[in-house]
Amino acid sequence: MITIRDLGRGNALGILRLLFASLVIISHTAEIRDGSREREVLTRIFGTLSFGELAVDAFFVISGYLIVASFMASSSALDYMKKRVLRIMPGFFVASFVSLLIIAPLVGASLHEVLGHLPRYVVTIAVLHHIDVPGTFPGLGYNLVNGSLWTIAYEFRCYLLVVVLGVTGCFRFPKAIALTAIVMMALYLFGPTETIKAGSDRLPLNNVWLGMPTATLRLTAIFLIGSCFYLWRDRIVVSPRGALFAALALIGCMCVPKLAEIGVAVFGGYLIFAFAYWGKGSMLERINNRTDISYGTYLYGWPIGAAVLWFLPGLPLSVATGLAVIASMAMGWLSWHVVEKPAIRAFQPQRDRSDQAVAVVSPSIGQGYSPQLHP
Repeated sequence: MITIRDLGRGNALGILRLLFASLVIISHTAEIRDGSREREVLTRIFGTLSFGELAVDAFFVISGYLIVASFMASSSALDYMKKRVLRIMPGFFVASFVSLLIIAPLVGASLHEVLGHLPRYVVTIAVLHHIDVPGTFPGLGYNLVNGSLWTIAYEFRCYLLVVVLGVTGCFRFPKAIALTAIVMMALYLFGPTETIKAGSDRLPLNNVWLGMPTATLRLTAIFLIGSCFYLWRDRIVVSPRGALFAALALIGCMCVPKLAEIGVAVFGGYLIFAFAYWGKGSMLERINNRTDISYGTYLYGWPIGAAVLWFLPGLPLSVATGLAVIASMAMGWLSWHVVEKPAIRAFQPQRDRSDQAVAVVSPSIGQGYSPQLHP
């Protein structure tokens, strides 16, 4: 009997991370041109989630699984946090300042205005929030210099939540973790979101440690579901019959707005780990494994996609999307080799580097995010 525990380190999660990063770019490029989701492929099929939203949920499921595994394998909470900081912050900081100081002035923003407000931007970046530079990409549907950065703060908060759950022994009670995820998802889907937001707005520095309540509920719940896959890894059997059932259930959930994200997290999560296992020992295992370009691909996907649309407005959308994906992967490769990997090597002992390829989330325009009300 094969269970998720048999996934091991040699698996096909790397190619899935790269695929999901590419889906985010494909989804964003379809929307950025004029702000409409009407031409977004998955939205047109099911009328619920976009490819970007599906990819975000999938990334948080994978992250929940791998981050809890990282905590369990760490010698201490401090060791765990050191690895998480080294994996997420260097790439984020560099991408943010590249977007702020290089990309923004090239696509409509005033460099003088940017430099005049530089201290405020530095503080924004330091707390892992994405920057909003006025005047960027005029004429496009979204005028954000890098809208792909907004979920990083939510990802990092989940890292901190793992510390709390781990040191208090909560991971010994997977059912309680699952119940918490269910309650948070129910609040996100059916709760009085305006009341929750109004209450959170009264808290000091709520945007720093909480963010938007709807996004926090949604992404944290999905992260915890991913954590449950790890905590129940001995019990979840991987089989063709299980994959067929999960695929049919996922399709059914995707047709119902209130069930779509639950379906992606639960049934899509099963399919993710089943695929990752079945890819062991094949060529799929070697793609984006030791060289993990998925994080950088997603970090630069938005500005590159928007720049292609802005500088080359006459290109067919399919061609613009293809160029954006290829160029973003090239930047992902550069980010890994110039920023991410050197940072890990500089500050992390050799014996701990096997953990360096932990997945990070790629965001999406859509539920939980509004360009006019971003965290």
